Amino acid sequence: MDKHSNRTDPRSHYEAVTDVKYANRLMLITGRFLRRMDKVLTGAQLLLGTAAVGGLIATKPTLATVAGVLIAVLSLVQILWEPAIKAHICEQQRKQWAALLGVASELELNELDKRIAAIRAETTPEIDLLRVPAYNQVMLEISRSEYQLPESRWQRFMSAIS
Repeated sequence: MDKHSNRTDPRSHYEAVTDVKYANRLMLITGRFLRRMDKVLTGAQLLLGTAAVGGLIATKPTLATVAGVLIAVLSLVQILWEPAIKAHICEQQRKQWAALLGVASELELNELDKRIAAIRAETTPEIDLLRVPAYNQVMLEISRSEYQLPESRWQRFMSAIS
């Protein structure tokens, strides 16, 4: 039985704290990825806008048309995906996980699990390709590298740009 609880299930306080660390890391790297994608989309729109204007000035209607269509597509992606808004949501939830991590050692396992469930009940943007990298980063953080999972090429790529 865990010293932090009167429960008899096999879940320990240490495992619950590790869950909090994982959720915190997942929100950190997801938010960071979304912020970067928002900047990439905005930057691409600015460059394409410049190309469109340049095409009009140089009387190259094809360049202006292609750039204009690409601006419209990227703008639509940014409006529908809302990466900046989702990044803000990730940051807000990351702060909740960090605050819980700060008091986790003082909480009984049952109370800690209740707080974990309350935070998890909120809807947050998640990117599946970042789950394993977040888990592996936490395993390194807690000196449990033997529990790291193999990452696919896409997971390694997403981790690198996050």
